[in-house]
Amino acid sequence: MPCTAPSGSPYGYDLVASDGGVFNYGNLPFCGSTGNLVLTAPVVGIATTHDGGGYWEVASDGGCSPSTTPGTTAPWVDTP
Repeated sequence: MPCTAPSGSPYGYDLVASDGGVFNYGNLPFCGSTGNLVLTAPVVGIATTHDGGGYWEVASDGGCSPSTTPGTTAPWVDTP
């Protein structure tokens, strides 16, 4: 089942740990995390998509990981 935006207006917030673990509050869906991966740099932020149906994890080295499907993550997008 794909990660989808909540029906109605999204509300709540996402927290991310430095190991990439994601914690969702409100009606925002859990779309996976990088908590089970060995990262080259700690995660320092998370940005929710405009519709609340996913998020991007951002590492201290500028790498980004989009999460849009429960239990999986897309590969890291590393900066040069």
